[in-house]
Amino acid sequence: MCAVRGTKLYGLRIKKKSQIMNNCNENILKKFIPTLKKFV
Repeated sequence: MCAVRGTKLYGLRIKKKSQIMNNCNENILKKFIPTLKKFV
């Protein structure tokens, strides 16, 4: 998990978002792919 990397806050944020948008899993992936690309 992200927490292992030391980014506990980031991991918690993802967890909260996943819980809120549990039904929109595809939406999360679509929104996260560009975010991850930006992060890298």
